Amino acid sequence: MAGWSFAQLRAFVAYKATVPIRQCFGCKAIDKRNRPSQEQFSHVRCDHRDHADLNASKNVAYRAAVSLPIVSMLVLLKELASGTSLVLQGEGA
Repeated sequence: MAGWSFAQLRAFVAYKATVPIRQCFGCKAIDKRNRPSQEQFSHVRCDHRDHADLNASKNVAYRAAVSLPIVSMLVLLKELASGTSLVLQGEGA
């Protein structure tokens, strides 16, 4: 990242920010025509319809869930395999 220019970094972040608003939560396809208006999301192929902000928030939540750090994933898998419930830090303290 040290070799990146500020303009390259800005372009990368701007691109990443537009993906969730154009991506269909149903089939994950991306098309800028999916946003006929500021409020509507209507996928041009699979016909998934939703409020645009809700569709984008589902995409962001999905990406966060599948992008957990490896350590978090190992802890989660261990807890699931043992059948115990997960306790969040600070909970019950």
